[in-house]
Amino acid sequence: MKRKLITLSIVSILTTAYASVPVLAQSLPPELSPNKPPGAPPELPDHPEHIHKTGDNLEIPDELIQHRQNFDQTKSEEKPDEASTPTLPLEEDKVLEDEQVPKQWRNLIKQGDEAVKAEKFSSATSKFARALDIAEKSENALRLKAITLKRLGLGYTGRKQFQEARNYLSEAAAAYGKLGLEDSGLSQAVENLKKWYKELDFHKFGDRVSGYFADAKVERISVFKNAEFPRIEVSLADKLERDLNSEKVKKIKFDKIVSFNFKALPEDKFGLDHVEGLQVKTKKLWVNLFASLMGLNGSNQPEAKVTGGKLGKEKTVTIAVPDDIYDQSMAILKELKNAINSTKYDATLFDAAQLQEAGHEDGRENASSEPEASSLDPSKPKTLPEKVKENMKPPEVIHSLEEPVKPEGISPAAPYNEVLDNHLPEDKPTTRYP
Repeated sequence: MKRKLITLSIVSILTTAYASVPVLAQSLPPELSPNKPPGAPPELPDHPEHIHKTGDNLEIPDELIQHRQNFDQTKSEEKPDEASTPTLPLEEDKVLEDEQVPKQWRNLIKQGDEAVKAEKFSSATSKFARALDIAEKSENALRLKAITLKRLGLGYTGRKQFQEARNYLSEAAAAYGKLGLEDSGLSQAVENLKKWYKELDFHKFGDRVSGYFADAKVERISVFKNAEFPRIEVSLADKLERDLNSEKVKKIKFDKIVSFNFKALPEDKFGLDHVEGLQVKTKKLWVNLFASLMGLNGSNQPEAKVTGGKLGKEKTVTIAVPDDIYDQSMAILKELKNAINSTKYDATLFDAAQLQEAGHEDGRENASSEPEASSLDPSKPKTLPEKVKENMKPPEVIHSLEEPVKPEGISPAAPYNEVLDNHLPEDKPTTRYP
């Protein structure tokens, strides 16, 4: 009986000590407190005997359970610094990862993209140009060309070669139109180009000025935007020559492309600098026109200071401008000044809607012959184009076995003009293929 009481006393003491453990567990160190950032691991005991096993189950400490719950919660939450949208259109991203697309094309596109990010635009356009050659020979040529042409437009915009960029983006828009796709990246590329380049619709000018351009057969007026002075480029259908009726400068000649830096100065004066594509005729010879400053002089008379040169020599002369030539020139210069600083006179670089409509019509006409309708979806069965099928037909036999081919036009090869025939009859050819 005495031994039993001693045993019960020991059990009671152990039970009291074990019951005090949860109270101690509530006073956790700072790294295990509930305010600790989620996902941070707790400092668990180093000895395995602290993790007890009852039967087939392990008794996991509460700290480890809390850490696991915090980790799962953090994993399921979206991180705010992660990009919510891919950098490429979803479909285009799939194309660049499609193993059925030529690997060399995919590598060149990715290398070109990296060059654009590093602002190495010459290297980028070189890689995109090589990718375009591969795209034109591939099975899905139209889709790959559309992607490549868009990137060439971006690259040439970075190189400040804006008309080349405009032409490539126009081709890209036509390709996307044939595919029936609207590409947001193409729209962004066009908007980026418009920051530096635009074209003017001279039909929106006054009747008088638009008439002048129509008579001169102007095809396009381009504006290259610059922080200091914009540059104007006028494209004509043919070269043009005009009389100036001046003693010092008799005529002026326009090339098919005329370009100049445009300067609007105070007192209604206008300057043209770094002129290309203009020649003026003096008393003796034609010289290149480099610069011109036109306006009224102190006597309120129209005049122009003209700088010309030839064979490395330059000369500036002041000439009186006839009233009709002055009025015409000033009307054009004032319209250009207004058009440069306004969007009212902007021409559409290329109408994507019209290109898409034209692409759909062209696609309907050539639907039976063009293999471009096939997509890059690997789940769809692929069929060979009709032209390829025709080329795969076996060649026709011209001669039958009943009518063997007779050798024609064979010159003797043996000495002394002897032809030796050592062939057996069965060795001689009986058929011929084209």
